[in-house]
Amino acid sequence: MIDIDKAIIVLGALIALLELIRYLLQLLNR
Repeated sequence: MIDIDKAIIVLGALIALLELIRYLLQLLNR
């Protein structure tokens, strides 16, 4: 059985990581 709280934390971390990568790519594309 999946721990909902843990799943939410992991999902939030993944989203934050994707946002960070997108930000870095924007800096590189200047």
